[in-house]
Amino acid sequence: MKKTALLIISLIIISMPLFAQNWQYFPKTNVWEVFINEENAEFNNGLTIADEMYPDDEAIILRYYPSSNDLGNTDAQNVIDQYQIDAFPSAYFNSNLTIKGTKAHLQDGNPFNALIEKHLYDAAPMIIHNLAFNTQTNTVTCFLRDAEDSNLMTGLTLQYIVVENNVSGVNNVVRRIASDEVNFNSDGDILQFNKVVNLEQSWNVDNIKIIALVRNADNQIIQA
Repeated sequence: MKKTALLIISLIIISMPLFAQNWQYFPKTNVWEVFINEENAEFNNGLTIADEMYPDDEAIILRYYPSSNDLGNTDAQNVIDQYQIDAFPSAYFNSNLTIKGTKAHLQDGNPFNALIEKHLYDAAPMIIHNLAFNTQTNTVTCFLRDAEDSNLMTGLTLQYIVVENNVSGVNNVVRRIASDEVNFNSDGDILQFNKVVNLEQSWNVDNIKIIALVRNADNQIIQA
């Protein structure tokens, strides 16, 4: 019994530092950014399967169209230009190019799902919470909390992305992007944000949702 008890105590002592290292971090929401010009059935089927398998607090899909497309706009085009997209369709996972062009194997959704599953329990150094959108005033509100990790991050941008579903049968269409600079004052700081994001009358408010995500100075998505 004594040996068993000592063994259990030893395992607990050994395990404690492992848990203690990550307690201050938050679950990360992963983001697929896909850049599309002309619709492709194989690509769309794979995206649809991935979108249906994971709720938005685990994985978000954003669809950007160039301004030359009927579903495109200046904000989406700016992201396309920033990434220097030279092939459609292309897919970026948490800001990293993963899929370029389309292949038949994409239609089962596995290439999208595999990365989501692999990074499903990744940690993030901050969390966005209490995200809300008032459609009467077009005001987005949310809180951003820094992790208590003795690593105060700088050069951050909080983006508010207006996404519309069921646009000519397509979901997650990026309609508008607004942003704020993030300036944490101290480790573990909590900031409140309020942003007016105007909607177009042609958009269906019932199909609108707001995605908030944080990019670092290197344009990497670190939380959504």
